[in-house]
Amino acid sequence: MLNDLAFTPSLGRAYVRPRNISLERVLYRWVLWTISTVLVVAALLVAAAPTVPRFMAAQQPAIAASAQRHGVPPTWLAAVLYNEMLGTEDRLLHRLLPGEDGLSQTLREGLLGLHFLTVKRVWWNLKALADLAGADTTLGPACLRVSVGREIRAEVAVNGGAYQAQGFWERPSLIGDLSDPSTAIEYLAANLARGQRRLTPADYGDWAASARWQNTGLLYRRPDVPAPLWDKGSRYVAQVETFLPRAVAWLPAPSPEEAATVTSSDTLASRVTLAQAN
Repeated sequence: MLNDLAFTPSLGRAYVRPRNISLERVLYRWVLWTISTVLVVAALLVAAAPTVPRFMAAQQPAIAASAQRHGVPPTWLAAVLYNEMLGTEDRLLHRLLPGEDGLSQTLREGLLGLHFLTVKRVWWNLKALADLAGADTTLGPACLRVSVGREIRAEVAVNGGAYQAQGFWERPSLIGDLSDPSTAIEYLAANLARGQRRLTPADYGDWAASARWQNTGLLYRRPDVPAPLWDKGSRYVAQVETFLPRAVAWLPAPSPEEAATVTSSDTLASRVTLAQAN
């Protein structure tokens, strides 16, 4: 410290001589900071990577129970739920970080897990607040609107939840139902069943049609349906199909009928191609 002091006669006091910070010291600090940051980020990504699979695994009982109640194949219910919840982000990460090697998968899963724990939760809460103020946005993991929730309640018996059909708490209680994962799964299964009820007997069991119903409210192509809206539904069901194999991994072993649905040659991808060609 004494070596850093110098005396200035004109001023009559000591001053601190500026230290010479070498370039090597600056580089050393920068390298140390960079390595620390990389290690912290890597630790966060590794820790967050199992978040979404664990969430989906935790929903197994709700998916199985709701699927059984409403006659929906569990794999379809899980795939539609995932597509509504994180489908857009999943596809974006696959475009930005392609590849099936361990590093790419860990990066995608880690980033998706961090997003799910932070941005997605905040976004859901903000939308719930907007709906409490009178908006009609999509809510919670199943992305169902309050208006659709009321339609579901009017047509299908919904198990569980805290919904109060009358009074001041009707809207807040429905928002709470659609925001809670297990109850939202019940509403989603009921909505897919609503689609099945509207199919002709010959088409009953076409769960791709129910997925289209979830997205667009359409089941059949009509002259009054705009082509972009129909194509939007076709893309949606094709996207759901990409998550069906993953849904099998999230859930207990499917029945032979469900396995045939997943591996059927009449895939949704072929349907979207035909729809776009038309």
